[in-house]
Amino acid sequence: MSKYQIWSQLPPALVPLAVRNPLEGFQVRAGTIKRLQSGRTVLPSDYVFPAGTTLGDFTWEYPNTRPDEAAGGFRTEQVAGSHGETYLITTWLSGKKSCTCKGFMYRRHCKHI
Repeated sequence: MSKYQIWSQLPPALVPLAVRNPLEGFQVRAGTIKRLQSGRTVLPSDYVFPAGTTLGDFTWEYPNTRPDEAAGGFRTEQVAGSHGETYLITTWLSGKKSCTCKGFMYRRHCKHI
């Protein structure tokens, strides 16, 4: 069973609070987060997750997805950013793509896709 449940427009990605010291904790990025909770406790979207948190600790749901997306019809890959960051590219069976970089989150367009 997952520790956290997230309802958002994009799959979650964990971002270290301090790039040089990831032991300080993580925040989750997933586009617009509709709801984030742990058990029955609703968490704020800027909640700081403890060190050691992995994406395996999350269950991601988006109730308005198309059937191929809801069935897990996607693949992900990591790409390197120009300043050493790592971003997650998600490609759906429908051909739609998303990226976890700020450019895509704000403008729906980025150089990684």
